[in-house]
Amino acid sequence: MEPNLSGDNSAQQSTRQMLLVILSSTAIVLAVIVVGRALGLESHYLAFLQWAEQAGLRGMWLTGLLLCLSVVFLLPTVYLTVGAGLLFGVVNGAVIVVVAGTTGALCAFVVSRIGVLKRTQRLQQLDLYKTIDRVVHSGGWELVACTRLVPFFPFKLSNYLFGLSSVTYRDFLRGTFVGMWPIALFNAYLGSIAGDMMAIGTGQIPLSSSEWVMTLIGFTVMLIVLVVLARRAGRRLKKA
Repeated sequence: MEPNLSGDNSAQQSTRQMLLVILSSTAIVLAVIVVGRALGLESHYLAFLQWAEQAGLRGMWLTGLLLCLSVVFLLPTVYLTVGAGLLFGVVNGAVIVVVAGTTGALCAFVVSRIGVLKRTQRLQQLDLYKTIDRVVHSGGWELVACTRLVPFFPFKLSNYLFGLSSVTYRDFLRGTFVGMWPIALFNAYLGSIAGDMMAIGTGQIPLSSSEWVMTLIGFTVMLIVLVVLARRAGRRLKKA
């Protein structure tokens, strides 16, 4: 009997895609740091951090609102997700990203579900819609969560296509909320590290040597967790 390699191939592809996402996000953050130092923007960065800290909940609400609107209107969100970690730390940044992202996804889902977008033949011919339709028929919020973990799965567009499917509000909301956490934590972690690195450029020492070691260990663990979850999500969707 010939071995079935489809699951392994899917897992390997998910791993490569996740690594590409990680490298791309890291490259963007490093580029921002380099450009910021070259243009002497560290002082402006610190001033903005001070404003955000003083603004408190208002700064968090503003960041969350911008992220929510970006999800609804299909705009890029990487700067906001990384920026949330930079401004508010890993935990608070991740919470803002998940809550705002889930809220934006739900808004897009509701807009599509109530009939603003019609179930047209053209939409039904999209490969993405066919994938979502298979996921829905397989059942379970876990599969919705898997679509949030697979790299390059168009999160923002899929919210509208999920609204055209028969998935329940409960499964969509639960799957989206749970599935967003790993990548949200990674981006927030990345943003937090970027903030500490930029602070070093101004002569400040935000972390001690031991704290830097613990931060890098935590970041490495986060990378491993993301890759493992991407592999499992790829296998699960392949079976669906």
